[in-house]
Order: sequence, then structure tokens, then C-alpha cells
Amino acid sequence: MIQSPPRPVTVLVGILVLVLVSISAWADSPESDYAWVWTLDPEQEEAVWRVPLIPSLMADLHSERGNDLRLVDARGQVIPFTRLPDAVLIEPLEETRTLEIESARVEKDREHLEMLELDIDHDGTRVRIRSPRIDPRAPDHGTLVFQALIGAPATHPDWPSQRLELDLTSPDPLALDCRLRDADDEAPAHIRVEFREIGDSRPRRYSASTAIESLPPGWHLACYGSQAPAELTMTGARLVSSKKCNHRQTHWITAETFEWSDQPGHFGFDLDGPFRAHAVNIRSDEPNLVSRIELYSRSDKEQSWRRRGVMTLSTLESEQARIEFPDEPVHRDRYWQVRTDPALERLPDIEVESWQDELAFLARGQSPWRLYAGSRYRHEGAKTSGWLNETIQRLGPVWDWSKLEPIQRTDAGGPSVLEVPPPPVPWQRYLLWAVLVLAAGLVIYLAVHLLGSRY
Repeated sequence: MIQSPPRPVTVLVGILVLVLVSISAWADSPESDYAWVWTLDPEQEEAVWRVPLIPSLMADLHSERGNDLRLVDARGQVIPFTRLPDAVLIEPLEETRTLEIESARVEKDREHLEMLELDIDHDGTRVRIRSPRIDPRAPDHGTLVFQALIGAPATHPDWPSQRLELDLTSPDPLALDCRLRDADDEAPAHIRVEFREIGDSRPRRYSASTAIESLPPGWHLACYGSQAPAELTMTGARLVSSKKCNHRQTHWITAETFEWSDQPGHFGFDLDGPFRAHAVNIRSDEPNLVSRIELYSRSDKEQSWRRRGVMTLSTLESEQARIEFPDEPVHRDRYWQVRTDPALERLPDIEVESWQDELAFLARGQSPWRLYAGSRYRHEGAKTSGWLNETIQRLGPVWDWSKLEPIQRTDAGGPSVLEVPPPPVPWQRYLLWAVLVLAAGLVIYLAVHLLGSRY
């Protein structure tokens, strides 16, 4: 017959269980560690959500990197999320225009080069361009065996990157030294164009690509060698313009400028949160001003100032000066200083352009979700990024995902969570010692009880 444990033992075991449960609950309570909580309440169902960290939420964050966040569902289950990197929010764009061409083989026995002519359409007007006058015998490159005239478009997008793509076909392998120049330039060609064989077709296909800095009316291609194939033909020419579209939103922060210490021309401004600074604009209404401006920042008042950029503010030409920061490293400093020489007599107007941070998470658990923000103890709870690339492959680019903006900000632990506390009382250590003492007492009690029952 199994004997039930004495009543004191049952009481001690119950106390131990309650203490351990209390310690576990205390260690995993976002309400007590975060200052505020934002509601994420979707109106429709989606597999994945983007969450823009709006300026008012960014001002709630406490850590230097702005990563004191935690996401939970309606039942309190932690939801993994990731902060979207720049790479997934940048969309490469290209525009291709087919160009008109005129090409011809150059016979060896000709003393003078036959000029090519090409009529192209420029805004509804036919414009004729001619190839430049050059000597078909170029000792540095060989003998001219092939030339082509390529017309440029009348209008083109004002994009930062452009390249010219050219296609040739030939039944035989090519061994040519090809040079490109503006069609109206009589100087020797200095842009070398290298044709590479594409695929394994017959006739053979060759393609070349070269960066273009400006757009003349047209280009002249000259190819030199010992001999050109009998059926060498230029089959295509394209102008490809490209740029990158950044889908990360920006917002402007108007800084409250103040005089810094007693040094003339030194000013400061603070940011309310760990905003990601992309650029700083400084304006002054002082007439006829030329001043050198140095910009400094730091994340903590105890740190040393670090110089972030130098610019010249000249109200003779413009009312503002601008410093842009590279994407890496990311500047999230809260405290900034402006030093001017010669000193500005009045406070300047300062605006900070900030990239908006975004989170993304898979719609798991029960909505509405809650996003906790502002903590001195926890940082970016349950962060993960392993699912991001796979989700992009399945659902398409990130900029097409639906956004879910934070609403209904309420207190969680309250602003007092962010205050620097006095030296903490180690209650958890005391509780653990209490558990150990109770456990030891339980062992002693059981030992005494067993010995008493034996004798």
C-alpha cells in the first residue's frame, strides 16, 4: 500500500511550484519591461505584413539602435519579425530603346574611306548624321575593315546610368579591334568596345556593351583587323538606361536649434528618437553670408563628438547647405552639434531627412497584434530574418506587400520603465535562495520522517 506524503510536504511542494511559476512569469512579462504598446489591427487577411515605424513610434524607442521592440499576438504569443534591410526595398529599373544603324564593310583597296550617312527622327524632324573623316589605315589598331553609324534618341530619361549595347553576326570567328567615338568627333576613338560570342548558333552572334557618359547625335564604330568576314553585319543597337528606385519612405524632422555653450557660432539640436538620419539641411536668413559648417553627433551625452560632415553655407548663391550621409554606417545619433566659422549671428533653421524603418512579419497567431516599444531591458524580441528571402521568392518584391500601420498607443509599463532605477534589490536571487532553503528543509524533513518511521 502506497503511503501518501505528509501534509507539510504537500504544502512545501505547493509553495515551491508557486515560487517557480512566479519567477518564470516575472521573467517573461513584456508589460513590465516595455513602456508603451501599439495595436496592429488589420482590416483584411494577408500572409505577410509590412509595419512602418512611424515617427511617433520611433520617438518611443529607447535604445541607441532603436531595436527595443517586441511583437505578440492577441493571446500573448511572441511573433518573430525582421527589420527590412535596404537591399530588399531597392527596385532596379531599366528602359531600353532600339537605335537606328547604318553599317558597311570597308574594302582594302580603297584609298579613302566612304562616309556613312544616317537619317534619324528627332522629335518629328529627320536629322542626318555623317561618319567622321578618318584614315582607313591606322598603324596602332590595324586596317579599318568595318564601320557603323548609330543614331542616338532625341529624348532620353534623366537616369544616372546608361550603356550602349551592340550586336554583330558573322559566319566566321571575329578577331577585331573595335573603337567607338561621337559621330561628330574627328579625334581618334578612345572607347574600346569588346565583342563576345553569345551562345553556339550559326551564323555566330556577338554582343558588346559599353557605358555612355553623354548622348551625342550619334556614334561611330570603327573595327580594325587584317580581314573582315564577307558577311559581317550589325544586327542591332540599343541604349539601355537604368536607375534604382528606393521604396523606403522618408520624413522630415524640423529640429529645435539652441545655442551650444558660450562659444559663438556653436549650435545644437536633439532628436526625439533613434531616427536614421539620411541628410541634414541648414538654412540661414543672414544676407551675404559665407560660412564653413561642421556637423558633429553622438548617441549618448557621455560620448565624444564625432564629425559627420563639412559644408559651406553661402547665402550669396543659396539659402541652404546640405550634408548627405552614406547608407552605411547608419547614423541614429540623438545629439547633434553645428559649428560655424565665421560664426552665424542667429540660430539657423535645421531639417533632418530620415529614412523610415520598417518591420515585416508573417501573419501568425490571432490578431490584433501588439507591438511593444521602449525598454531598458529587452531588445528586439524574437527577431528573425531567415524567412525573408524565401517569402520574397513566393510573394514577389517587398514593396508590393501590404502595410499595417501602428494605431492606438497605450501605456504598458509606463514611462517609468525608461527611468534609471536605483540599485535593484535582487529579489530573484532572494527567491532562488528561498527555493534552495525550502528544498533543503524538505529534504531534511523527509529524512527525519523516514528515520522516525523506521525506528
